[in-house]
Amino acid sequence: MGLAEIQMTIDDLVGVEPKSIGTDRDASEAAQWVDLEKKTEIEAGALLDPAIKEAFSQHRKLTGEKKTLLEKLSSAKDRVRVNLANWIAGGHDVKGCYIKKKYRVTIVDQMLVPDEYLISTPDVKRIEEWVNTTEGKIAIPGVAIEQVNILYSREVG
Repeated sequence: MGLAEIQMTIDDLVGVEPKSIGTDRDASEAAQWVDLEKKTEIEAGALLDPAIKEAFSQHRKLTGEKKTLLEKLSSAKDRVRVNLANWIAGGHDVKGCYIKKKYRVTIVDQMLVPDEYLISTPDVKRIEEWVNTTEGKIAIPGVAIEQVNILYSREVG
């Protein structure tokens, strides 16, 4: 199947997308739609994935070559830029260049930092693990638990 055929199938699938399911027949038709959609995704992958993999491989190769090519220049650039910034910070004008002051912060003793600067956030991953373990049956204060149904399909005959 070519790209044009895949696009036509996608247009057809979108054009006849099941809107609601009220009967077993509607559900059967929706399952057939899901099966065709799944096959279309597989066809698109089979057609495009080899070119994508080749392009990604070429991208990685060229990115590596660029990094190697510019590696020595990068350290020299950093030295020159730092020295030039320090020169300008010392009150000298350099045409076409200017500096902006920024500040680097390093916490040396977390116990001395005032509470107003401390951030405490809920551990969402841990909450999700608990909800999955309890199948959403045990509430957590301050957390809304909503069941979400995820459809998996087998090929429909």
